[in-house]
Formats: sequence, structure tokens, C-alpha cells
Amino acid sequence: MLPHNLAVYLDEVDDDPVAACATAARFGFRQVALRRLWATPIAAASDPACQKIAVALRKHDLQVSVVATTCGRCAVADLPGQLASFQRALLIAAYFRAKFIRVFAAIVPGGGQPADASAATTAVQDWLTMAVSAAQVMSITPVLEIDPDAVHFSVGDVKALVEAQPGLQLLYDPALLIVQRVQDPLLYWWTLRSRIALVDLHDYQFGQSFRPLGHGNCGWQQLRPELAAPNDLLLLLEPGLGRLYGQATTRAQTFALAVEALTAFWSGR
Repeated sequence: MLPHNLAVYLDEVDDDPVAACATAARFGFRQVALRRLWATPIAAASDPACQKIAVALRKHDLQVSVVATTCGRCAVADLPGQLASFQRALLIAAYFRAKFIRVFAAIVPGGGQPADASAATTAVQDWLTMAVSAAQVMSITPVLEIDPDAVHFSVGDVKALVEAQPGLQLLYDPALLIVQRVQDPLLYWWTLRSRIALVDLHDYQFGQSFRPLGHGNCGWQQLRPELAAPNDLLLLLEPGLGRLYGQATTRAQTFALAVEALTAFWSGR
């Protein structure tokens, strides 16, 4: 049995989001996250595309819980230019009645440090203040995801960011904490648990690649009791971050394997 507070990234289920709705519903899902529609990032999705997928969502009794933008995943100097795209994404989130909208907080390719760390932090905080304020006006909760190339990556740096933004929540994705720059994901979890609202469910194995839940080095077994207990978290199944594994040759097959692994993990097998 799948947890009741579970959603899936729709673009990971099938390349065609309409077909993905049917498949997700058939596997028992009732919530989805929108990251892109027909290969178009969600913040750039057209009104007709949104209307078309809304029909499929209603047909299969699916609710959009998260609009997962890439707004803020850019160089520090480009953050001010992200606001227009974010405002468009907010309108899309409101159209689908999503509770959450994902943002990022600037990157340095390769995970390096900005030339002026203090100025970078100020720019990031200014961006987050704008994003949080815009989201709150529309009663949507902004959720920050920490990218492997994030300017602020350590537990201490992330804690400082969210403490300065009371309206901001976090998306916990331990695979992205170890894929490039290794940070103890459990330390991140216990330090920032009170601000975590979303949890990406997939795994990563050192020296290999992304894996189904419970088949990597993310420490999921230690968190299973807390995830299974009553809580206010939304769990997001991310089947391999778009990568295929095992005998799967399509996204739909990858999705099916991920659901199988999640079911086994949830039952304690």
C-alpha cells in the first residue's frame, strides 16, 4: 500500500503528460508535481498546454500539489531577472490550485564559491524575499531545493537562509546532497527538519547512479520510521531523476520499478 501523502513528478511517469495522468492514477496516485509539460519547463508552459493537462487531471481525479519551477537556478547576477518567470509560474500554480511552488537560490557551476560571498548572500536573500512575498500574496508556499551547485550548500549556510525567511520551507532530496559534493544527508534532515515540507523519494549509489528507494547511500532506512509516522510532509516519488535502470527501457517501466521499490520499502521488506 502506498502512503496517502504521496505524489509523483508527472514528467517522470511518461513523456506524454496526458498518458502519464492515466498511468499515475492506475497505480493509485492522487497527487502529482508538475515540473514540465511536453518538455517545456512549467514556468514557460502555455495556457493551452495547461488547459489540456487540466482536463486529463480532472478525468483521472488527480490533484497538482507542487509546481516545481527552476526559477532561481541561475548565476547570482541573473537572479533579478527570474522574477517575471516566477510570477508566471505562480499564476500556473494558482490555476492548478497547487499548495507548493519550488524555487532555487543561485548556483555556481561545479559547486565553486562566488567571488564575493557576502554580496552573493545578500543577492540570494533579496531574491528569496521577493519570491516568498510574491508566493504569500497568492497563498502558495514557496519551497527551496538545494542544488548540487548551490551557492549555499552546507547545513549551516542553508539554515541561515531559511531562518532569514520565515515563510520559506525546504525540499529534502538527499540524493542531491551526495551526488556531487558529499554532505551527510541525515545531519541535514535532523538540523532542518522543522522547515522541511517536501521529500524527494529516490536514492543514489556512490560510484553508480540514481537508484530506486532503499538501494543507495541516502540513509533512507534510518528515516523510514519517521516517514511512516503521522506527519505533515508531502512525499514526492522521483523515479531515477529521469534515468532508466534495471530492465526498464521507457519512463513508464522505470516508474513501475520505482513504485515497486517504494512499496517494498514502505512495508519494511
